[in-house]
Amino acid sequence: MQKIHAALAPGGKLFIIYQSPFDIDLKAADPIIDSLKNNSFTVLDKHLKNLAPSTALSVISKPIK
Repeated sequence: MQKIHAALAPGGKLFIIYQSPFDIDLKAADPIIDSLKNNSFTVLDKHLKNLAPSTALSVISKPIK
């Protein structure tokens, strides 16, 4: 995650997007959010969208300074 911190511009955000091969709910974002928080990111938002063929989620975060 240090490389991601270094690659982001000041004020930059990290968008993580995941589409599972099967339908999921927003709880599927919990391990991603935990990892981000453990690596000095703050989570700004999370979304779930029903897409074909399955659900996708996104997590938006930014580094904690």
